[in-house]
Amino acid sequence: MMSVDPSGRYLASCNSSEPRLEVVDLTADIRVAMHEALCHAGPAWSSTGLLAIPRNYEIAVWDVHTGEATATLRGHVAGVIMLVFHPNNRHLMSGSWDGT
Repeated sequence: MMSVDPSGRYLASCNSSEPRLEVVDLTADIRVAMHEALCHAGPAWSSTGLLAIPRNYEIAVWDVHTGEATATLRGHVAGVIMLVFHPNNRHLMSGSWDGT
């Protein structure tokens, strides 16, 4: 699964057979980050540079500009299968095999 950030600068790609997600800076053609991820869902980008990554029952949120983890969201009891940021960048919606 792949996703390009709203600015078009970064590409996040995830392979469902390997538990990792890579982030590439398309302007410099270099890998800028690699994160553990179980990709039942594609990553989600905010327009402010946050990247939400599914990690089985959790969601990891990273700041691509700093490389820092900003949050780990918990609450699902089955794998996360959908992620999307609201256009206001204040809300992240997720869906899971648990029906929520």
